[in-house]
Amino acid sequence: MDHRNRNGQTPLWIACHKGHLGVAQLLLSCGAQLDAGDCRNAYCLLAAFVTGQTHVVQWIIKTLKYLPSDSDLSMQAAKVKEHGFEIDVQNLIGLVQPERNRREEEANKNAAILLQEGQQKKRNRRSVSQKMKTQKQSSNWKPNQLGIL
Repeated sequence: MDHRNRNGQTPLWIACHKGHLGVAQLLLSCGAQLDAGDCRNAYCLLAAFVTGQTHVVQWIIKTLKYLPSDSDLSMQAAKVKEHGFEIDVQNLIGLVQPERNRREEEANKNAAILLQEGQQKKRNRRSVSQKMKTQKQSSNWKPNQLGIL
């Protein structure tokens, strides 16, 4: 699936570079790697960006498990520039940033939910503990009264 031509390009890299989104999606579903770079270290994201394949760039950004940092994008662009490709890194970062923000917002929302659930469990444990203390203090306390045992 990740066979390379003499330039180190994989079929997925070529599909992204040429803007063939359907082919790229099919190759990815068959196990191709989005992070496979060519001999210049131009990854699929850069391959699509350089040729103006914005629809492919947006798909890659949404599909990548880990988004590249701004510094990673800048370093990749510098490596590619050595081989004659000029990349507007700020424009590329501008395309990645909304997805990065969306993922951060989703992570924060999930963290808040987990925190609330943890606090609720803590309150529930305190409540059970208080009930047990109250029951123990009464003269007819039996361990099974709370339905715990």
